[in-house]
Amino acid sequence: MRKSDVETHAEGYYGPQLPAVNVKAYSYARGLSAETFGCSEKDYERAVEFAFESAQTCFWEEVQGWANECFPDYSVKVYSAGRSSGWVVVEGLPLIESWNAIMLGRWSRFARMCQAEVEYLSKAETVREDIEANEWAKPGSELFNFYELADGHSESIPDLKAAAVAAGFGPVVR
Repeated sequence: MRKSDVETHAEGYYGPQLPAVNVKAYSYARGLSAETFGCSEKDYERAVEFAFESAQTCFWEEVQGWANECFPDYSVKVYSAGRSSGWVVVEGLPLIESWNAIMLGRWSRFARMCQAEVEYLSKAETVREDIEANEWAKPGSELFNFYELADGHSESIPDLKAAAVAAGFGPVVR
């Protein structure tokens, strides 16, 4: 990796150019469909939306730790930038022009960690497992799809909604 390979991002037109990693998920859930889960298109779209939101949360919970690990000599702060939060921007590093081979190696490792995680979280197998484990393809699903009852066991929100409808409490399933 060369210094010229390090991508940058700036806030606004005149903000400083900070090192950044493109983490846009271009092929998220590629190969999956409503038929994969035996659900309606509407339920499938909602399930993928929930899975994507969950994957983003998981990613952003990890990225600061990776930056701290890769740049232990600096007080770095990571944040998302761009219209869809598609950039990991790292603040607190010296100017790229001053980086030596060790610093470039650290940046390369950090960028690879970010990109590998995006690739993993975007794979159809990972997305499918998340949707199935959280039962997001069921009608009436919510992002946080489980409710713990007083006796300590959990029930899924769509199952509770379906039971309410079956008991005559009206059309609560969306």
